[in-house]
Amino acid sequence: MNNSLKNRARIVLALSALFCGSIVAEAQITVKVDSTKSWAGFMNWYSTNDAYVGGGAWGIADLRARFAPAQVGATRVVLGVNTNTYNTGGYWNLADGTPNKHLEANLYVDVGTAFAGNDVTFLGTVESNSLPAGWTCYAIVKQFGSGYSYQGDTRQDLAGGGAFSVTRTIPAGSICQYGFLLYGPNAAPGSPETTQAVSILVDNADPAITVQPVSQRVIAGGTAKFSVTATGSSALSYHWKRAGTNLVNGGNISGANRQQRDHGRCHELFSNRERHRRFAGFFLGSPSRPQRG
Repeated sequence: MNNSLKNRARIVLALSALFCGSIVAEAQITVKVDSTKSWAGFMNWYSTNDAYVGGGAWGIADLRARFAPAQVGATRVVLGVNTNTYNTGGYWNLADGTPNKHLEANLYVDVGTAFAGNDVTFLGTVESNSLPAGWTCYAIVKQFGSGYSYQGDTRQDLAGGGAFSVTRTIPAGSICQYGFLLYGPNAAPGSPETTQAVSILVDNADPAITVQPVSQRVIAGGTAKFSVTATGSSALSYHWKRAGTNLVNGGNISGANRQQRDHGRCHELFSNRERHRRFAGFFLGSPSRPQRG
């Protein structure tokens, strides 16, 4: 990914319009290590014989995971050996510092049921893996039922550098999470193993639309303003289309006010030097006439 700072474009379209977003289900969904997604953390812990003990939501930094140099504009995600539970009181570690728990750090994106009924492929590239013996990192796609009852996962051991690809079929009605899992004993701060980590390259959608327009209704002949925000690794350009025809005059389309029965599908298209990305279409039109009492 280009290391340059992401450019941001905020574009306002003045149209008399009714916006209708649409989502089309597909048989295959492919996701990447995209730092613009809503990543979250969860830690499970186990006894040293791998029996489950407990778990809970943790902050990303508490997992010892981080996007570098920062989540905005990240080029890689780094997953390190955890030290945050180190305590020689006997629960987490024995009095001599020996680990008494194994930690399962989960860095993931939760899409709810949005991927249900599809094959989900999570792919990316491992830059490096220097984890010592006793620690393992996986790329993973998880499946949950109602109430987040665990139903299974598909995972790939990130044993070294190179590409990974994990695919799992998510049944209708099931919840999907994808991301990374790092498993191993809790370590003492400053110990040699805490300098070791897994580094995975970030591959953001480029350009990416980060804020979609908000639906609204206006009276025929009135004006509606739609705002959309996008990011890209190089300068962005954009245009709007209606019925396959480019609309002119930038974001303020003169003479575009619609009449009562004059409907048409519109799209907005962002582009930069590398790729194009279109957001969901909307329809020009007017709200229905009010019913007389």
